[in-house]
Amino acid sequence: MANTIASLCGTTVYLGKHQALSQVTLAVQAGEVLAITGPNGAGKSTLLRTLAGDFKTNNTVRLGKIDPACTPAAELAQQRAFLEQSTSCTWNFTVREVVALGSNLDQAERALANLHLGSFAQRPLSELSGGEQRMVHFARCLAQLHEPAGKLLLLDEPTSSLDYRRAQLILNSTKIFSKAGGTVVMAVHNLSEAAQSDRVAVLADGRLVAVGKPMEVLTPSVTKQAWGVSISVIRDAAGRVTVTTES
Repeated sequence: MANTIASLCGTTVYLGKHQALSQVTLAVQAGEVLAITGPNGAGKSTLLRTLAGDFKTNNTVRLGKIDPACTPAAELAQQRAFLEQSTSCTWNFTVREVVALGSNLDQAERALANLHLGSFAQRPLSELSGGEQRMVHFARCLAQLHEPAGKLLLLDEPTSSLDYRRAQLILNSTKIFSKAGGTVVMAVHNLSEAAQSDRVAVLADGRLVAVGKPMEVLTPSVTKQAWGVSISVIRDAAGRVTVTTES
């Protein structure tokens, strides 16, 4: 499809002798937010790292017209940004300096302002809490892709360790990014958060179990297959999401 930003076609990935992904075929389009969910060890992080270009996959992964695993880092950084689970930084950089990595100070200031982090700009990153540091690294990704159209934002459990307000700020920012023509693929455990995405892909044991609109995918039959537990995800007329586990 002409507006496909990234895709996997029958992609299999081994981590040592462990098959982390098995024959996964998936495409993401410009302007959409795709949530990847599934149980621990399902392959969510591996899928994101594969899209990021961390693994060679015999040309079964595309980012636009390129194979991310065979693309120079500087060129790749112009097309995608990746917020990993672990975002520790051993350098004694200020928040502004960290956010400016891969962009510039003007873009860093804009990203900090949009995430209400302007007051943190001159503080050393090491002085911030874990959740605050995660917000800073998210700002770094947004600054890196300051022109979202055609770009890919990869987020691995972006709301982990965040309070409700900051978690919603990140989720709202992904919607803004996608409305500007960018694409977001994020791994999430929280099914209420997954239900706010345009589409959801469910992984289990490295295989793609289902993909589609949230209320079509997050059903008891699919969740039973993936988690071994029947889970109901319901959205009411006001858009509020309720997640319940069936006995």
